[in-house]
Amino acid sequence: MLALKHDNAAVAVSLVALTGYAMAGTEVFPWALMGLATPDPSTKGFAMGMVTLCIVIPQFVDTIYVGVLAELVGLHWVVFLGGCYASIACIATSKLPAAPESDVLPATTLPS
Repeated sequence: MLALKHDNAAVAVSLVALTGYAMAGTEVFPWALMGLATPDPSTKGFAMGMVTLCIVIPQFVDTIYVGVLAELVGLHWVVFLGGCYASIACIATSKLPAAPESDVLPATTLPS
């Protein structure tokens, strides 16, 4: 918005480039956290594969019906449905049991 107001392409490019930091975080953090949370090297690959499946399967299911839903009821309802899914995920995550203290690694300790 700032770039459009001042008609400065360099500002627009800079603002878009800054979004790359957030995008890089969403691409890396789930696997980095899973790698830290799984100290046993023999199960690390399985755990990371499960994280990948938990991300990919919902996206695949969405591609089956979102286009039809957008044509039938409008794009704003698709966005609303996405917000509902996010709310359900927040509630479900808050209901997960806490990990036992013995399974939690200190923040400064990296597995060898």
